Amino acid sequence: MKETVLFSLLIFTSLVTFAQDKKNIEYDKLHKPYSYKSISFGTGIMSFNPHFLDNRNNSNNLRSMISELSFIKMNRKFSCSIGAGIGSIRNMGTEFGPFESSDLYRLKFSLNPKLVKLFFYETYIYGTVGYNFDYLSNNYKAGYKALNSNVNAGLGISCRALSHLNLFYQFTVNQKLGQDYRTFSQNTFGISIPIYFKVLVTPDF
Repeated sequence: MKETVLFSLLIFTSLVTFAQDKKNIEYDKLHKPYSYKSISFGTGIMSFNPHFLDNRNNSNNLRSMISELSFIKMNRKFSCSIGAGIGSIRNMGTEFGPFESSDLYRLKFSLNPKLVKLFFYETYIYGTVGYNFDYLSNNYKAGYKALNSNVNAGLGISCRALSHLNLFYQFTVNQKLGQDYRTFSQNTFGISIPIYFKVLVTPDF
């Protein structure tokens, strides 16, 4: 399955990260937090019929899923990310039956300013504003173009579970643009893995 390919990439990245020189990791700990790059893997659950949205043209209440792999550049104030995702949309419109779906391919960009540092070790609440390009293989059934886009905004929380591993949760409200002008929410759960280099340069903010 497509999700298996992304998961295999995650495992490979994890092995590379843990194989880095321990001296580089200790060196990084002496510098400002979040002044590094990382790779994240997340699973997003998209809902087109939550109670706070009035999307009457949806065909059902099924949840749609997407797996996303992102490259993130971090510093102590904000992070920028670019990524790609593969998933399945199971709620396209009234033209789709209860069990019909469409493959989803996504290219995503986001800017995530850090808002609050909590009392817990390396735990942050952050904001997020992003833009997604989505390709839907069966979008023609609903009378729309295969390529569409959406803007999103929301909040997330990230905490360090291990020296090499962060956990995160993110909630966004997404507004589709163009013909398929629908609003949906996405809950994303995932992990991020820092990438350490032999030469680390801490930017002066």
